[in-house]
Amino acid sequence: MKVFVKRLASCIQRNEKIQQYRDFLLSQGHEIVKNPNESDIIIIWTCAFRTDARDNSLQYIQQMENEYQNKVIAIGCLPDIDPVNLHLSYSGKSIGWREEQKLFSLFSSKSNNDPIDRPVYIEPPVCDDIEAYKRNNKSADLHFYDQFIKLVICEGCPYKCSYCTERLTFPKFKSFPINEIIQSSSDMIKKTSCRTFAFLGDCTGEYGNDIGSSIIQLINNICSLDDKINIALSNFNIKNYMDYFDDFNSLIGRRKIFHINLPIQSGSDRVLQQMERPYCVSDIIAVFNSFKDMDFNSFDTHIIVGFPGETDEDFNKTIELLLLFKPKYVLISAYLETLKVTSYNYGNKVNQEVINERIRKAVSIFSENNIICNYEGSDLINSRFARLKSDDRWSCEKK
Repeated sequence: MKVFVKRLASCIQRNEKIQQYRDFLLSQGHEIVKNPNESDIIIIWTCAFRTDARDNSLQYIQQMENEYQNKVIAIGCLPDIDPVNLHLSYSGKSIGWREEQKLFSLFSSKSNNDPIDRPVYIEPPVCDDIEAYKRNNKSADLHFYDQFIKLVICEGCPYKCSYCTERLTFPKFKSFPINEIIQSSSDMIKKTSCRTFAFLGDCTGEYGNDIGSSIIQLINNICSLDDKINIALSNFNIKNYMDYFDDFNSLIGRRKIFHINLPIQSGSDRVLQQMERPYCVSDIIAVFNSFKDMDFNSFDTHIIVGFPGETDEDFNKTIELLLLFKPKYVLISAYLETLKVTSYNYGNKVNQEVINERIRKAVSIFSENNIICNYEGSDLINSRFARLKSDDRWSCEKK
């Protein structure tokens, strides 16, 4: 069977899932094709972590169904996060992430209980000069982490934040085996001159807690492979930093960690409590103050605007906190109302016009202070969606 595979996921760690599906299809004797016109089946990994990503997925799926009718299968996050809007826009087959075995069974003679081979996902840098690559490959979906060795260390998240739509689709939290990660990393550094790793996952700071290890142990083991290795950490929870506060400060001081992504979501204790985040503002300040003391400014964050009950005072606290510490980059998301999350039942919903005005205010203030902003409707995100639609790296034969 000829299969066209399209990734619409904003999260770069989802590359691991797409590669797994491609490897599986090829192992079963199917052919990956570059053009949907040549395909028998079209598989689309959707994204729905916020409104614009959801709408981008819906628009693309509808377009593909109109053109290719019953060839399309929608997989990934959207079927679980927003099935109502999906089925209003699309009448074809959909399979949620947690039910991916159904996808495997469509392309295999194996029983549904047979395990699917899943090696550690590790990828060399896409390029040495990221800016030159962008100029010469304008349609490629290039991410900040693509200039490093990308290593997926875990998937899923054990926390139960009241607003989190991704909890509806994540499988149970899982750390990948430390020995396999170390071996894959050792093999990779023999193949490339790059010594900079990006640790990817949905909650990287939780690594190891389910297998008798820890993120600190993993970092130390990877760094022991070569003196020049340093690491970027994605999707890192403030709580996990506080759990190993001195260890992380030491790693940053020794330049073993060179970049860290720490979503704070809010600078108000009242809102954080309602969000059921596992830390408070004093923890955020402690971490960011330690960065300031070490003259470490290579960090970025994520905030949610318009969470139910968020007041102007709550919002302003978030802005003031980030102005105090000035991360390099802020991802600003409007609160996404989704039926099955806990916060759906909260009162005091914030009017959409108020949310939009707060986002405009945040963007204006951050831009004036040289903080890069990514927000719904921004040129950054619109260009990303366009690249995701046109990028064909997954729709070709095995590299």
